[in-house]
Amino acid sequence: MMLIIAPASLQTNPGGTNKSQVPTLSATDPEDGNFSVGKSFKIISLPINGILYYNNVAVTANQIISNYDPTKLTLDPNDGTITVTFTVAGVDAAGKEDPTPATVTMPFTTSKPKLLLVKRITRINNQDLNNIVDGRSDVSTSAANYVSPLYETDDDSDKPWPLGYLRGLINAGIVKLGDELEYTIYFLSNGLSNATNIRICDLVPGNVTFIPNTFNGMTPNDGGLPGADQGIALAIGSTTPTAYLTNVADSDRGRFYTANDSATPSYCGINTNGAVVVNITVPSFPSLPAATGSGTPANSYGFVRFRAKVK
Repeated sequence: MMLIIAPASLQTNPGGTNKSQVPTLSATDPEDGNFSVGKSFKIISLPINGILYYNNVAVTANQIISNYDPTKLTLDPNDGTITVTFTVAGVDAAGKEDPTPATVTMPFTTSKPKLLLVKRITRINNQDLNNIVDGRSDVSTSAANYVSPLYETDDDSDKPWPLGYLRGLINAGIVKLGDELEYTIYFLSNGLSNATNIRICDLVPGNVTFIPNTFNGMTPNDGGLPGADQGIALAIGSTTPTAYLTNVADSDRGRFYTANDSATPSYCGINTNGAVVVNITVPSFPSLPAATGSGTPANSYGFVRFRAKVK
């Protein structure tokens, strides 16, 4: 019998207790012919830096897997950039074991998450702004669609964002005292690993005042303190808010820090006019199919929103 193990390509370590599929085991046998699905395999040695499972039950050394189903053989690798190996032998219909076990090799790598952030003005007073504008650096710095070259690729509504998702204006033009502006910070996870426990901080522009009660009375809430002002909206996988957050330190995912608040997180920078902070976790999706606007997985994108009055 000759056991054939398809080489496993380098893959991102799933982390934690998440599992990866083991490459399909197959062999050729003079008597049994093609030797794979439905046959028997013996796990000779277990991996030292991971846990092997069959049908979600940990495999033991020298365990024989009968009626082999490749979808049920999985591996929970230890975290990090590692290579996991174990050995396996085929067992033919006569119960004869392959005397030359094969080695299964599965390399894993780790990758930092990548989160794209794009900011728009999406409302002035009672007028929603539904423009689709791509940021460009090859125009005048005073142009309505100018962005720094550092952010030009991220600020492209065709890729990798869901189709039509980045609505609003980069530069809303001239506003007057007392006007209310709505700021929306769009986010998209498109790295090779999930963006976990990410804190988005947006400093309130110096020429406006944060409006603390914009979303009072609106639901759903996010576990915040009952009766507290809601000045922050959060959307995950949606074009409309999926939760309204309070401004105070409580159990929901949002908080507003007043100007010069000593508790302002250091990653916000210098807080001279208030800071909006929201904690999110979103799965990764490296190549969002913007052409179809499918937004798969659904929770890989969203936005944070608040309003402020021109002073």
